[in-house]
Amino acid sequence: MELNRKEAFTQLFILIYQHDTKALERDLLKCIVLQTEDFQPSPKERVNLMRWLWSSVQYIYKDFDYSELLDKVRELNELHDTMASYGEDLPFV
Repeated sequence: MELNRKEAFTQLFILIYQHDTKALERDLLKCIVLQTEDFQPSPKERVNLMRWLWSSVQYIYKDFDYSELLDKVRELNELHDTMASYGEDLPFV
């Protein structure tokens, strides 16, 4: 199972970079060296990333059931709204 996840993750990045493995290696090394964990993408960047991820996941998993993902997002939104009504904040994890 773990091997399948790693392979899917690897394929995702390869597809995003359209098999340009030299550019992928360069950008991965930049991320490692620059420690980009504090990076906050703009809303436009998030949408572009989501489009790439959506396209790549559809390529890898042709019969992926998005209803489970949407159900989980709705569940988290309801939980967030409930916590907010009590004056507490719930970060999305």
